[in-house]
Amino acid sequence: MPLSGAETIEFTDSIKPGTTLVCRFIAMNFVRYCAMLRLSLIALALVATPALSQTEESNKATTTIKLAPKLSPQQLREEQLDRLFGSLKANTGLRDSNKTEATIWELWSTSDSKTADVILGQSVRALNDEEPNIAAEMLGRLIVAYPTYAEAYNKRATLLFMMRRYDESLKDIEKVLDLEPRHFGALSGRGMIYQRQGRHGLALKSFREALSINPNMKALAETVKILELQKPDI
Repeated sequence: MPLSGAETIEFTDSIKPGTTLVCRFIAMNFVRYCAMLRLSLIALALVATPALSQTEESNKATTTIKLAPKLSPQQLREEQLDRLFGSLKANTGLRDSNKTEATIWELWSTSDSKTADVILGQSVRALNDEEPNIAAEMLGRLIVAYPTYAEAYNKRATLLFMMRRYDESLKDIEKVLDLEPRHFGALSGRGMIYQRQGRHGLALKSFREALSINPNMKALAETVKILELQKPDI
């Protein structure tokens, strides 16, 4: 243990006058060594305290980062869709808008299940190959297994529209819009059904709503202009 100031004085005073010079020299150096050692330990303690505090703060920060919630794939897609819809409304140019629209459709056709995505792709191929019964069976099973997959309902609504089963198609469209209110494809499809049913006011409302979300649909915009000319009272 290092000597205190009082202990140092007491130690040096205890050296007898008759002690040899060498012994006195050794004793005095030992006293100085103890005093310097005590000062070094005090300084080390002062330096170590803030360093320890910084380490604790760093550990807290690391713990905070680790505790940050991790977004699910669905949440990540929603965030990406939000940005894409904002870009779509900005209408920065036809080329950019077409690319943005294609990316949105790609995200809509992606779920948390690779199996569901494969079945959806197979149903689309069956539809393109003019095999509506096979497509309908696939989509029916897909919807039962994944009832929150909006694009499965949308593809079945398209199939039912092609089969002229309009009321059934409208039911699927309503389900699509419950799951994804910004689905401009479903909105424009609903307008087309209303138009064929002679419900022109509802058709215009659906078309305009679709265009408010995606102003890039030039053909639909032309349809609205023609419909407005033909039915100026609605």
